[in-house]
Amino acid sequence: MVFSQILVAFDGSEDSVLALQKAKELAFECKSNLTIAYVHDENYAAPLASEQTVIPAHSHGFVGTAPSPNRMERAASKQMDHTPEKVLEKARNLLESIQYNADYETLYGNPAKEICDFANNMKVDLIVIGSRGLGKIKKMMMGSVSNKVTNNAHCPVLVVK
Repeated sequence: MVFSQILVAFDGSEDSVLALQKAKELAFECKSNLTIAYVHDENYAAPLASEQTVIPAHSHGFVGTAPSPNRMERAASKQMDHTPEKVLEKARNLLESIQYNADYETLYGNPAKEICDFANNMKVDLIVIGSRGLGKIKKMMMGSVSNKVTNNAHCPVLVVK
């Protein structure tokens, strides 16, 4: 089967790197256009309840939770590593070695929905996606992005493990 437009869902995770490697092989063999898309999910950036510290009532006059300072620093550092620019830079660096021209897109919103909508709008023939992204806890609560893309995409989806 020949694909003329291949979309790679890339979030910088190990599985998305494998997906990118497989997509570049296919694109090279089929002489396809390759687009790498990163979906910036604002909800992913919110601190998790497990990363919060209980504040005793006597310390500040109220009871509640607040992010732990050390965890806030780690979360901020992790978020900076996952800015759209940093993630897509990683993809560019991975493709640089073979000098393959690709388009890079940053999408905003729900990853599965945005990937499917973009693929439909751009007449993509194949979506290549890793089996797991960065959000293991999110996957347990909401289901995997790759599963949702597979079930909702208008075109074939290759899930890479």
